[in-house]
Amino acid sequence: MDIEDAEHMESAISFKEFDTPEASMLTSEIESTVYQAIKELPEDLKTAITLRELEGMTYDEIAVVMECPIGTVRSRIFRARETIDKHLKPLLD
Repeated sequence: MDIEDAEHMESAISFKEFDTPEASMLTSEIESTVYQAIKELPEDLKTAITLRELEGMTYDEIAVVMECPIGTVRSRIFRARETIDKHLKPLLD
């Protein structure tokens, strides 16, 4: 490969990085699905995942706020993520 070919590949790669209408729609649909899945979670799972992913709290901080052991926090976040993944699977297949 010579330098000109490399330059063309580089511009082709950056061209692929632009948002397409389909990519924007999928991103929006994924976001909507995640928020709907969170909304449907039991309160303890919803609180744990919200504090972690939306508020950016550590597991230790969540354990203090939720007044439970850190292992329980880990379990709740795992189960919440698992449920969210199940909702997203049809979109990503």
